[in-house]
Amino acid sequence: MIKKEKVYTVAKNIAYTDLDNEKVLLNLEDGKYLTLNQSGSIIFEHFDGKKSISEIIDGISKSYNLDISDIERDVLVFSESLFKKKIIF
Repeated sequence: MIKKEKVYTVAKNIAYTDLDNEKVLLNLEDGKYLTLNQSGSIIFEHFDGKKSISEIIDGISKSYNLDISDIERDVLVFSESLFKKKIIF
């Protein structure tokens, strides 16, 4: 389960690149790939091993002038999905 105070980073076996306004992720161990839309790409860019989930939520909310409760829900759901797929840890 994702914890808001924890810092997450992208797993070493995940390669990624930008393609238009999206990110394409490739799991180098199993060859599976995942395409992230623009919103997912924005969130994904913050998994740098430096910011907690709370800091990511706050930063995105301020950068895009969006309601923090909406951003919090989206970031938590998206992060949980990436965590379950072992893309972030």
